[in-house]
Amino acid sequence: MNLKLPNHKIGAYFSRNAQKRGGSMILVQKHFDFKILNVCKELSLSNSFECCGIEIPQYKLIIVNIYRTPDSNVNLFLTKLQELLHQLNKNKFKHKIVLTGDWNIDILKINNTTKDLTDILKNFNLKMHINVPTRKKACLDQMASNIYRVKSNINVLGLSDHETAQTLSFKLNILTKEFTIEKIDYSKENIAKFISCISALSFIEVFNNDNANEAFNELHSLIELFSKLCFPKIFVKSRNKFKYQTWLSKGIKRACRKKRDLYIQYTRSKEKQRTLNKYTYKKYNKILKKCIHKAQKLENQKFINNASNKCKATWHIINDNLNNDATNNTIDVINNNDVLYSDPNVICELFNNYFIDMTNSKDNQLNSNQSINIPFCKNSIFLIPTNDTEISSIIMSLKNSNAVGYDGISTHIIKICAKYLSQPLAYVINLSMQQGYFPDDLKFCIVKPLFKKDDKTKIDNYRPITLISIFSKIYEKVIYKRIYNFVTSNNLLKDEQYGFRTGCSTTLACYNLMHLITKSINDKIPLIALFLDMSKAFDFVPHKRLLDKLERYGIRGNAQNWLRSYLSNRQQCTEITKVIESKSCTFRSKYRIIPCGVPQGSVLGPLLFLLFINDLPNIIQHKCFLFADDTTVVIKCDNLNSFNDDINKTIKSIIEWLNLNNLKVNINKTKCIQFSTYNARPVDVLVKYDNNIIEIVDKTIFLGFTLDKHCNWKAHIENICTRINRFVYALRRLSNISSIETAVSAYHGYVSSLLSYGTLLWGNSVDAKRAFIVQKKCIRAICRVHFLESCKPLFKKLQILPLPCLYIKQICIFVRQYPQYFVTRGEHKKKPTRHQGRLMIPYTRLKLFKNSPYCMAIKIYNKLPESFKTLPLPMFKRHVHNWLLTKCFYSIQEYLDAK
Repeated sequence: MNLKLPNHKIGAYFSRNAQKRGGSMILVQKHFDFKILNVCKELSLSNSFECCGIEIPQYKLIIVNIYRTPDSNVNLFLTKLQELLHQLNKNKFKHKIVLTGDWNIDILKINNTTKDLTDILKNFNLKMHINVPTRKKACLDQMASNIYRVKSNINVLGLSDHETAQTLSFKLNILTKEFTIEKIDYSKENIAKFISCISALSFIEVFNNDNANEAFNELHSLIELFSKLCFPKIFVKSRNKFKYQTWLSKGIKRACRKKRDLYIQYTRSKEKQRTLNKYTYKKYNKILKKCIHKAQKLENQKFINNASNKCKATWHIINDNLNNDATNNTIDVINNNDVLYSDPNVICELFNNYFIDMTNSKDNQLNSNQSINIPFCKNSIFLIPTNDTEISSIIMSLKNSNAVGYDGISTHIIKICAKYLSQPLAYVINLSMQQGYFPDDLKFCIVKPLFKKDDKTKIDNYRPITLISIFSKIYEKVIYKRIYNFVTSNNLLKDEQYGFRTGCSTTLACYNLMHLITKSINDKIPLIALFLDMSKAFDFVPHKRLLDKLERYGIRGNAQNWLRSYLSNRQQCTEITKVIESKSCTFRSKYRIIPCGVPQGSVLGPLLFLLFINDLPNIIQHKCFLFADDTTVVIKCDNLNSFNDDINKTIKSIIEWLNLNNLKVNINKTKCIQFSTYNARPVDVLVKYDNNIIEIVDKTIFLGFTLDKHCNWKAHIENICTRINRFVYALRRLSNISSIETAVSAYHGYVSSLLSYGTLLWGNSVDAKRAFIVQKKCIRAICRVHFLESCKPLFKKLQILPLPCLYIKQICIFVRQYPQYFVTRGEHKKKPTRHQGRLMIPYTRLKLFKNSPYCMAIKIYNKLPESFKTLPLPMFKRHVHNWLLTKCFYSIQEYLDAK
C-alpha cells in the first residue's frame, strides 16, 4: 500500500495474505467522500473473487472492482458475482452501479460461460460496455453499469501486459425539466355536458339531406362543434419522466428528520455513548425503511386500482422506478442533402414530402389490364344496408386510445354517446353505400414520424404512423364486414394467405413452413427457402390496378365506386411536437394528395392489400407463404442438375410480377436459407437476379421467429432469453414497491407474451431449457426469494404454467383447432379398431423430424386424459390449463412418463 498518486487516495482494496501479487484496488480523487462496502470484503475469495468496492453517497454511486485468476473456478466466480449483485440490489436498489476489473472471461467468444455472465448482469439491469479486445485478441477486462448513456473508451498505454486501459464517462443527477403541454379536458363535468348536448339533438338536418357527402358533413360539424365547446384545451405541467410521491406524508417527513437528528447525535457523541446511539439510530432507520416501503406499496396499489387503464398505470410505476432515463422523442434537427434544418415547420414539410414522394413514380400509371392472372368471379357483391344496432356494436368494439385524427374527436367521447349517434351514423353510412361515395372530410389524415434506429438526423430512419378520423374507422368496419364475408363465402383468398384472416396466425404460418422443411429433410429432399423483403409495399399499391383486380373478384357496382371514392384524393400532413421555452408546441405541414397506396392505419387497408397480392401464387409452381407484405417461397429440389436454374427462374418470375404490380423488392435484404441436418452436405447453388447475388445465410427473421438452417431454434431462444433477462430486474423492483398482483400482471404483460409466442414450435428444442431457467428467475424475482430456491411451489402459488407445461398446452390446443393436419387410427384403417381416436405417428427417419411439432403433437395429445378430448374447445382449454397447473411438469419427458 505504498502507492502514491497526486490528488488521489486509496478507496478500497483486496490483498492476498499468502502471495505478493494479485488483488484489486480502487483509487479515488481526494475531494470525494466515500464509504467502503463491507459486502465486498465478506464475499472476497483469493484467486476466485478478489473484490473491493466503495459507495459515493453524494451521487448514489457504487463502484466495484473484481479480479479473477485465469485458472480459477469460473462457476464459483459467477455464483459470487450473483450473490454480490443480489446483496447490492437488496440494500442499494436506488444506486447507480459500476462493475470493473479483469475477469479473465473473453466475452468476444460465444459459449456457456459468456452467456451465463451476460444473463446475470442483465438480471440486475447491468450492461457491458467493452466489446473490443483489451489484450491481444481477447476482451478480458470489462466495465459494466446500469447507467444510461455511457461513453466507453479504450486507451492503448502499454503500462501492463494487457496493453490497454478502459475508461467510462457519464453524467449523474441530470434534473428533468418541467414544461407545459396542451391537453383536452375530459373531466366528468365536461363529459356530462357533452352527453347532455348530444342527447338534445334531433339531427333533423342530417336526416333531411339525401346527399352522402353533405349529410355526413352536417353530422360531423355538429359533433365537432359540441366537442370543441364541451372539451376545451388546457395547459398542464408535465415532466419528461413520470413522477409521483404522494406516499411521502407529513409523518414520514417528520420521521426522516428524526432519523437525521439521531444520525448526527450518533456521529458527534463521545465514545462511551457512541455504541448506544449507534444502536438506536440503526434500529430506528430499519423501522423507518419498513414504513416507507409499506407506504410506497399502498400508494402504488391505490394508484393502480383507481386508474382507468391499469396496465398503463403499472408500466408507469415500473418505468418510474427503473434507473434508465427516459429517451427523448423530439425531432430537433434533420439532415436533408447535407443541409441541417432545425425549424420545426421546415422539418414537417421535409417529412411530408419524403413520405409522399417516395411512392410517387411514373410506374403508378400502369396499364391495369395487362397480365392480370385472376379467374373471373361470376358472383357480385351486394352492400347490405346497416342499422343502428350494428353501428352501436362497431362503436363499442373500437379500441380505447388517446390518439385522435385531424378533427380532434376521440374514441372515448364517441363511445359515451353511442346510443345517440348510432342512428344518424347508420343513415349517413347507408347513403354512402347506396351512392358509392366516401365523404371528403374523412380523407384527411395526420402522419407522425417515429424514429427506428441509427442516426436521428436522417429522414429515412423514421417510419410514418398514420392517424385517421374515428368516423372513418366506423365506415370502414361496415364495408370490411361485407367484403370479407363475400370473399370468404366465395373462397377467393388463396390458402397461402395467412395474414389478417380469421383462424390464421403467424404461428400457423411458421408451423406449416417448418413442417414442410423438416418433412423434406426427413425424406432426403434438398430444399431452399427464399425470404423476400418488400419495401413499403402498402404505400406502392397502384389504385387503378387494384380496382381492376377487385372487379375480377366480383367487387363491382356500388362497392367498386365506394372503394374508388375511398382511395382517391386522400390527403395527409405531417405533425411533430417540440418543447420551446418550456412549452410543448405542435407543428404541422401543409396537406398533400397521396397518389397511391392503401391507407396506413386503416381498417380496410390490410384486406385490400391481401386481395391485391392474391394472384401471386398463380405464377409459381412452388409452395409459398404470404403474410401481408412478407413473402416466403420454399423450392424443393426435383433434379440436382436443374436445381439452381429452377431457383433463379422462380426468383425472376416473382420479381417480374412485383415490378408489374408496382411493388418493390429490396434485393440486398432478401435472403436465402438452405435447410439441412448438421452432417448433410449442402448443394452448391448460386442464387441471383440479373447481376445481383442473393445472400445465402445461416439464419433470418420470419414473422418474429429466428429461423436457422439446422432448425434447432438456438438463435430464437437466445433472443427470447436476452429480452426476458433485461426484465428480471424490473420484476424485482416492482415486487419491492408494489403488490405481488402487480408484479404478476407485469409478468403476464411482458414475459408471458414472449414465452407464449409460438412455443409449440421451439418448446421441445434443446435450448428451451435456457428459456425455462430465465422464467424461473422471473418467478423468484416476483416472490422475492433467494436465487437458489425451488420454484415448483411458487409456480402453483402464482398460478403460472412452467414452460414445459405451456408447450404441452399449446400443442394440445393446436391439435384441437386444426384436426385436418393429423390422421386418426380410424381414418387410417377405415375399419373399426381399438383407440380409433388416437393419432397416427408417421415414419420418422431423423431425430429432427421425430422432435418436430407435428410428431410431438401426436405423442402429447395421445397421452392426454381421454375425458378431455370430447370437451368443447373453450372447456378443453380451461380443463387442460387447470390440470397442468396441478401437475406442474418440469419436462416433457416427465409428462410422457406420467401414469
